[in-house]
Parts: sequence; structure tokens; C-alpha cells
Amino acid sequence: MMEETGLLVGMDICEDFIQLTYFDSKLLSPESVSREEGEEQYLIPTRFAYRRNKNEWIIGDELDDENPEDITEIKDFVNTITNKERIKVYDRVYERDKLMQIFIQSVLRILNIYHPFKEIRHIGITFQTVTKEIAEMMASSLKGLGIERENYILLNHDEAFLYYTINQEQELPANDTALFELEEDGLHFRILSIDKQSEQMMAKISRKEKSEKLTKEMVEADRKESSNIFYTLSLMALEDHVVSTIYAVGRGFIDNWGDDTLRKLSPGRRVFRGQNLYAKGACLAARDRTLDEPADIVLMGEDRTTVGFSIMAVKDGRMREVVLLKPWIKWYEAETETDIILKGENELGILIKDYITGKISRRFISFSGVNASKSGMTRIRLSLKFKDRDTCIIKAADLGFGVLVPTTNRVWELIWEK
Repeated sequence: MMEETGLLVGMDICEDFIQLTYFDSKLLSPESVSREEGEEQYLIPTRFAYRRNKNEWIIGDELDDENPEDITEIKDFVNTITNKERIKVYDRVYERDKLMQIFIQSVLRILNIYHPFKEIRHIGITFQTVTKEIAEMMASSLKGLGIERENYILLNHDEAFLYYTINQEQELPANDTALFELEEDGLHFRILSIDKQSEQMMAKISRKEKSEKLTKEMVEADRKESSNIFYTLSLMALEDHVVSTIYAVGRGFIDNWGDDTLRKLSPGRRVFRGQNLYAKGACLAARDRTLDEPADIVLMGEDRTTVGFSIMAVKDGRMREVVLLKPWIKWYEAETETDIILKGENELGILIKDYITGKISRRFISFSGVNASKSGMTRIRLSLKFKDRDTCIIKAADLGFGVLVPTTNRVWELIWEK
């Protein structure tokens, strides 16, 4: 049972609110966590402060119960921690990794209300966007909490949307899925399409930005007119798409002002309005990582690599293609390291396949200065790491062969650029 093997957790961290979910093994679905048991306080304000008189950290609406003179709040926490490497809090300067570690630990304490003393088996954490800097910060912060890389998944909101969608039914959706989101910056439409015919199942999200056409401020000023505008914009967004499901999310849809429009759009479609899609999607992504057969689907995005790297080598007694790096990896996570044994060769050919164009090319590393005449007595450490989405640094280092063949300490570098 899930309780015996640890919790599966989802967390959505936004500039204004945090949401927390866990996977209920009896209901077989993610459940939202309220700040107070028995209450529906699922939106936890993204506020974080140090309480000086008790030497402790507090989050969310806990700050409202304190004397402002007794606490030091980190204003605009998400933007502050993602844009500054060091932050001063009262009389101490913190590395942002450490502050994020304390913040996540404080949020996770809420789970003790529902599952005291339960360890986390896997956690999914989602932000609106994920950059290399955020990924590195989260890796350090989670490691500080004892959560290793294999026990968490970091997602942007598009990826959380995908995981939520593909887990709503046993079969993948035959048609497209629409997401309507109304936040402070306006209305956004996203259409999720899944290509199940390609060798690698791919998903893509098309965007139709209408942020200047409808805003929360306009809704508050005139709900009836806003509803009419919303209906017109929705019809335009759904053009050229066969959509079977619509999700309306965001703080602008907390109230029911848009329900009449959603009802007009509902014939032939399923329509849902709520606030926890991303947090539940993150939780479902965490669960997916624990399954024997996780979802083999890739969401195309600007942060994904489109090429694969491999070499021809003898493995398990026969010559075969050995994959070094697969495509469709987030470029800032795309790195690998492997050792190879030279058997008389003085160069290594690396196969590079572009999975968008289908083009295959080959680059070579020449091992000048290494005596490879002794078959099987030269060990090379090959490493690949992306510098950005279209640039990969390939290094080969001579390791020698123990006491028999000393290393030359030579390192060869090859830069691949798309």
C-alpha cells in the first residue's frame, strides 16, 4: 500500500499562492491539502517570514497573526529567490538554495496534519516556468532535505497540464484539450494536442494570447460584458481544433462570472472550473515516476533538445550502436558520462541524429598522443553536457589503465553546435 512505501506529493509554487496535494491510494487520485483540517483553504499565500522572537520560519496566512515588528518577511518571495543568489533576512545573509530548502520544508509540514511521520517517496514541483537557474536551485534545496534527484520531478505549468490531462482516463484523449487561464496579466488560451502516430509519442501546446482583451480588472468592473467578451474569444481560440475537454483555471475564475459562457461551450465537451490543476498534475507526474511503465510521452518545448548522440562500440560481445544521450531532454538536464576502452583505435566517431529533420551526421575525436597499440589497455572517459539547447560540449579524458598504463592526463574537447 502507498502508506507503507511513502507519500506521493505535488506542489505548485506561484507568485501569489502555493498549493499542495498528495496521492490518495484508496481514491486513486490526488487530493488537495488544506491549511486547516476540515477547511477548504487550499490556496496558501506565498508569503515567507522569519519570526525573530521565536527563532522560527512561518508561511502563508500565519503572517497575519503576527506583530509586523516581530517578523522579517521576504517580500515577493518567488521573484526574489529566483533573481537573487543571496538574500539578507534580518541580521543574516542566506544563499537562495538554503532559503528555498527552508521554505519547502515549511510547506511540507502541512502534510503532517494528514499523514504524520510519513516519508515522501516522490514529489513533483511545478512553477509557471522552469529555467536552468531554478532547476539548479531546486536540486540543491531538495538534496538538503534528503530528496535525491531520482525522487523528484520538476515541471513547468505546461508539463503539469499534460500529466493532469493524460491521467483523467484510461485511454489518451482522442481529441485536443483546452486550458483557459485568467490571471492578473489577463486571459490565456492553450490547446494541448497529442500525436500518437509518431515513433515517439509527442505532445504540443499551441498558445492563443488574449491577455489584453480580457483582464481580471475588466471582470470586476463589468461581469456581463466580460462574459460576452470571454465567449467571443473562446470561440476564436477553439477554431481549427476538435476539443473534447475544457479546463478553466486561474484566480480570475474563482468566482462564477464565466459559468454561463462555459455552459454555452459545453455541448459535446466536458468543462471543468477549478484552481488545483497544476498541483494535481505535479502529483500525478510524481506517481508516474513510480510506475513500472511510466508515460512515454514528450511535450515539445523550447527547452528540449532535438538531437541524439551515440557511438558504435562492442557491447555484450557484439558491435552495436550505444546511445549516449537521447533527444527530447531538457537541455539543462542533458548530460552523461561513460567509460570506453580503446582497442587499437586512435579516433572515435560520434553519431548525431537530428530528430526534427532526420539528418544524421558524424563528428570525430582524434586521440593524438595516446598509445593505443596495446589492445584494450587505454580507458577513455567520455562526457557530454549541453551548454544551451543547441550547443553540446563533448569531452574525452585519458584515464590510462591502472598501474599498467599511466594516464597522459590529456583531455580532448569537441563542441557541437546545431
